[in-house]
Amino acid sequence: MLRSKHVIFIVLSVCIIISACASDEEKKLSHFNKGKAYFEKGEYKSAELELKNAIQIDPGYVEVYTSLGETYLKLGNTMGAFNAYSAVAEIDPENIDARLKLATLYLFGKKLSESRGKVDEVLSKDPYNIEALFILAGILQQEKKPDEAVSIYEKIIKLDSRQSRAHMGISQALARRGQFDEAEKSLKKAIDVDPGDIKPRLALFSFFIRTKKLDQAESVIKETLEANPKNSDLQITLGNFYLRQKKKDMAEAAYLKAVEAEP
Repeated sequence: MLRSKHVIFIVLSVCIIISACASDEEKKLSHFNKGKAYFEKGEYKSAELELKNAIQIDPGYVEVYTSLGETYLKLGNTMGAFNAYSAVAEIDPENIDARLKLATLYLFGKKLSESRGKVDEVLSKDPYNIEALFILAGILQQEKKPDEAVSIYEKIIKLDSRQSRAHMGISQALARRGQFDEAEKSLKKAIDVDPGDIKPRLALFSFFIRTKKLDQAESVIKETLEANPKNSDLQITLGNFYLRQKKKDMAEAAYLKAVEAEP
């Protein structure tokens, strides 16, 4: 009789534990999914709260830490992002994306040796990882080694000829060496590689401003606006350009178009 009661007690205990585990799993997934939904809507503080709740239930949930890192980056909390990606790297040592994120954060923080360490870890396993090569080129730029940086950017282009960022990087390195004509050509190559991308056009616009070619800068920003007439940020950029030249009426017209594009 006593033995039967003991068996019943064990069975009930196991059922309770299984039920609690299932409940925790459901709660964890619910918080995670809510966090992702808030992130997609741009409600990053709410996303942070939900993701933290998921981690409290399961401190080893890699996907949540990854999402939390992205959320912190959107919130401008670089230390929070660093801690989140560090947790991913600790839980999952083979996670390349986390190492690349850490390398990028180290690079932004001017901690070049730490950034290089993370990049080397990735490249030792995947020597053709384009994102790692971009970070490496950025490190070399910071170390004032433009020739080596150009060599890395050229390697990226050989791996993927449509990498406009590599042409932009080459332009930046050439400009630092005072080779402005070649730098301009590289920016124009970046535009040719991906005509729909605004970033190379804005880089060329900024380049022309730095080199005092204001007429050409104006042409570039106007051409970019013609292709993207509802982009309020571009209208604001044009307005700022005119304002710096004390062309107040033209600046005002651009700002009004920005408001019209995005009331």
